[in-house]
Amino acid sequence: MRMAHVWHQIFGFGNDPKQTYPAAELHQRLSANSLGPFDNLLQRITLAPHISRYQNYVQSRPEKDGVKPNENLARELMQLFTIGVNELNDDGSNKLDAQGHVIAAYTQADIELLARVLTGFGYPIKPGGTPNFWQTWSFNGDMVPYQEYHDKDVKTMFSGKVQFAANQDAMTELKAALRMLVNHSNTPAFIS
Repeated sequence: MRMAHVWHQIFGFGNDPKQTYPAAELHQRLSANSLGPFDNLLQRITLAPHISRYQNYVQSRPEKDGVKPNENLARELMQLFTIGVNELNDDGSNKLDAQGHVIAAYTQADIELLARVLTGFGYPIKPGGTPNFWQTWSFNGDMVPYQEYHDKDVKTMFSGKVQFAANQDAMTELKAALRMLVNHSNTPAFIS
């Protein structure tokens, strides 16, 4: 339970008293995955309906008519849950450029790309229900990928160091993106 409490401090989320069940379900995810591999925990948190609602990424779709995918969770995944805002040395101190300035760990373009990876996820299917991207709240299970609402274009992050090929399915891209963030050189120093 102590590790679940530690993870709760990192994976912050709203505690609306009217949402007791969703919050309890999220706490259960933390408890059940607190001692396993970090990428498993990160995936379970990313696919949690409560997080998707809190971060407004549920039912996010590819850009259309100037409306871009929601960036909230993409930013949180990098800023708070994995790599932090500045490049770090192994001891957690900031890396500096030749002029002595801190170096950003990611750019706005990286946030926008990760937001595109997170498109196409809807609430879990309600018991006895049928799959429906537009269904209203359901907090029993993981977010469900809907390929027809996922951005299938080529995606490039971190100045071309990470690329996602065209026509990938939503879950494949999500897992690859989370693995990339877990393997980022900043993650151990930032999370530890």
